[in-house]
Amino acid sequence: MARPKGYRRKKTTAKRSKKYKRRERRYGKRQRGHEHRLNWLRDKYAVPGQKYRRGALHRHYGVPMGDEIPLKLLVRDQHKPGKLGYQVRFALGRRGYYSK
Repeated sequence: MARPKGYRRKKTTAKRSKKYKRRERRYGKRQRGHEHRLNWLRDKYAVPGQKYRRGALHRHYGVPMGDEIPLKLLVRDQHKPGKLGYQVRFALGRRGYYSK
């Protein structure tokens, strides 16, 4: 059946769920297009109240933020238990250490 000329479908005004609103308050509005893929890692490890975490390993090793942490230190501590070991293994993975 043909619709009359100038007919437009009504736009639905769907309410956002409480879960979505909570997420929006916590992490900010979702970015559009490819932008949301660029910061996935930073957003994944974000802490409520802070924008994102930075420099835990730099503080641990006493290396200034602009400098790179020596690979020797990371390799030495990769088998340590707890949060330090997790962070070191994560840093090595981001450097491509395991793929070589």
